[in-house]
Amino acid sequence: MTDGQDPPDGQGATSTISPAAASANGLTDGLNEARRAAAALRALAGHLATGDIPTDDLRVIADAAERMERLARPHARASRYDGRVGLQIGGADNAVLWERHPIFGRSHPFAPPLIVERRGEMFHGEATLGPAYEGSRNNVHGGYIAALFDVMLGHAASLAGKLIATGTMTIRYKAPVTISTPLRAESELLDVEGRKVRATARILIGESVSAEADGVFISVGSEWYTSPT
Repeated sequence: MTDGQDPPDGQGATSTISPAAASANGLTDGLNEARRAAAALRALAGHLATGDIPTDDLRVIADAAERMERLARPHARASRYDGRVGLQIGGADNAVLWERHPIFGRSHPFAPPLIVERRGEMFHGEATLGPAYEGSRNNVHGGYIAALFDVMLGHAASLAGKLIATGTMTIRYKAPVTISTPLRAESELLDVEGRKVRATARILIGESVSAEADGVFISVGSEWYTSPT
């Protein structure tokens, strides 16, 4: 299921941002620190996933992680939609919900993140998935490739101007995607038939296509992406 909406202009234009660059780009201090924290947690996840870390060092890391969790806990919500109107066409809450998206949200520690921008009638994405996303030796797990496709197809389907949810997605894996290797993704809208919106996408390493996908999305009501409170 994807919250397929075209992010506001500027969402996904850059990746790691220093405090000085954040000021130049008009980012708030809070947004910059959220992105810094998420980037550090992504890197730590990769170290924990691959490293044979000495027990004493693991103890220090675990103690620090537990302290950080306690610090963040009072400010947590049950859902990123809680306390917000939700996603709407051109809605005021869209940017903060995109920022915390699990695949392309740069303030989300699980997100690679996938950086997406619209170019004409197509969407282009870039990402580098590190060791935390490894499946078979040195290769990105296919489930993460599927998640990238869900986002890219959803962005293309959003050009239909509807709120949508994923109906079906067909993926053809043609070659492995190596971890820690920059990948490119492309997607475009195919057609709209009633509530069904069709899109196509591909992932490339260099100029070689590693995977292709087609998706059918279903237009949904506004309650799909709004908070009940």
